[in-house]
Amino acid sequence: MKKRLPAVAVVAAMALLSCATTDGQFRNLDSAIRHVVAELAERIDEGTSIAVVAMHSSSDRMSDYLINETMDAFVRIGGFAVVDRVDLEHSAEELNFSMTGEVSDETQQMVGRRVGAQYIVVGALEQHGRNFRFRARVTHTERAVVLAASNSGVPRNDILVASMLGRGGTAAQPAVAQEPAPSPGFACVEGGSFGRGNPLHRVTVSGFYMSRFQVTQGEWYDVMGTRPSFFDGMNALDVDWNSISASPTLNWRNLPVESVSWFDAVEFANRLSVAAGLTPAYSIAGTGNDRVVSWNRTANGYRLPTEAEWEFAARGGIVCRENFKFSGSNNAWEVAWYEGNSGWRTHPVGTLRPNALGIHDMSGNVWEWV
Repeated sequence: MKKRLPAVAVVAAMALLSCATTDGQFRNLDSAIRHVVAELAERIDEGTSIAVVAMHSSSDRMSDYLINETMDAFVRIGGFAVVDRVDLEHSAEELNFSMTGEVSDETQQMVGRRVGAQYIVVGALEQHGRNFRFRARVTHTERAVVLAASNSGVPRNDILVASMLGRGGTAAQPAVAQEPAPSPGFACVEGGSFGRGNPLHRVTVSGFYMSRFQVTQGEWYDVMGTRPSFFDGMNALDVDWNSISASPTLNWRNLPVESVSWFDAVEFANRLSVAAGLTPAYSIAGTGNDRVVSWNRTANGYRLPTEAEWEFAARGGIVCRENFKFSGSNNAWEVAWYEGNSGWRTHPVGTLRPNALGIHDMSGNVWEWV
């Protein structure tokens, strides 16, 4: 499924956590968003346009995440035209309001009219007792009538919420001049089964969280204090292999880390866990290539995905109904940096289309350790 980028005989670690299961009215944040959007979508006419105007929370970082995930959830359901966020942000600037805060009904309608949306969606993630609640409503732009509202409880120990609201997890990516830092967060890969191998046999995996992006050089440097990667944003190999020339300058922090060993990746996962106040997933004994690594399956720290988990996530998990040739598409150029479009260098993570789970670069760019 993944094509190797020539001259990059290296891979990047994928941070991963156990995906806590919930029952009753509680769902992990990603599932809560999908549940709420599915209920709202039932009241919206197909073929019409939707604008996700605002999402409020105690953190702009979380609000940005809610906006993006709500948009993506509507896109995955299909049948609607979802207004591009760039157009919404432009309208927000003109009307002097923030999409990450509370927005008055009158302003919501004005935005809807400006971007040509028949329906407006607003929502919030709020404290609800000791837990959280994600709620959203859809309003008809012209009639100013609330057509539907939905909410879902999110448990207080949800890992994604804890990371976003500063109760654990990795630090936010700093802003950069050349291209925006990747949105933070994990994709919740709900457990399921899939056919694997030849002849096919059924493989079942439990639910887990996986980083939406390959680990970046900036993240690696912040945790490990080293810059092992060959590609630093200034170098690229010409397609004819006859010369090395400078490429347009890219911010090295957003490029995927490469030139790291499997042992390096395991050490990174452990250090990331310690920094987040979690229990490291690995015990490491010895030095060099003689090191012996043991996986503590009861630990709540970051780890590499198993090979089956990686393949299940690359296929799009249970939310993807198609058997794509690449992760998220039958067209490599839509989802992957490879020899046909990469210019013989790595590219900032998350710049191409994600798969059905919202995970980027599962085909192309660099390989991942499992």
